[in-house]
Amino acid sequence: MWIRNVYLYDDDIETKRLKEKSMKVKILSLSAAAIALSLIVTPFAVKAQNTAPAPQQEHAHKNHDGMNRLGLTADQKSQMQAIRTQTRAKMQAVFTQDQQNQLKAAMASGKKPREAFAALNLTADQKAQLKQIREDSKKQMQSILTPDQLQKMQAWHQNRQAHKQQGERAQ
Repeated sequence: MWIRNVYLYDDDIETKRLKEKSMKVKILSLSAAAIALSLIVTPFAVKAQNTAPAPQQEHAHKNHDGMNRLGLTADQKSQMQAIRTQTRAKMQAVFTQDQQNQLKAAMASGKKPREAFAALNLTADQKAQLKQIREDSKKQMQSILTPDQLQKMQAWHQNRQAHKQQGERAQ
C-alpha cells in the first residue's frame, strides 16, 4: 500500500514538472511571436496626421519616422495604408472573438502591442497563420519600394536592432 502511494506521488511530481515546462515553452513562444509581430508590422506604419498623438498612440507614432525618411510618394503611402488595412483585417480573422476583445481592451488601456499580443494565449496554428500574414505583408510592402528606399529601410532596421541590443546590454 505504501509503495503504491509513493509511485503515485512521483507521478504527480513528474506531471507538475511537465506542466511547468510546457507553460514556459508557451510563454517563450508567445513572447517571441509578439516581438516578431511588433518588429515587422510597426515600422511600416505611415504617419496619418500631424496632430499630437494621444498617450496610447505615442509609441506607434515614434516608428513612423523611419518610413517618413524613405521619401514615399503619395501613391506609395496609399498603397502602404491599403496593405496595412488588409493585414490588420487578415490578422483579426485569425483571432477568436474573445481574443479580439482582449486585444482591443489592452490597446485602449495604453499597453504596447507586444504586451497586448503576449496576453492572448495564441495556439500554434494561430501563431503560424499570423507569421505567414506578416511575411506576406512585408513582401508586399517591400515590392512597393524603390531599390534606394529598400536599401534605406534595411539600414534603418539594422540601426534599430543595434540600438535595441545596446539598450538590452545596459539593463
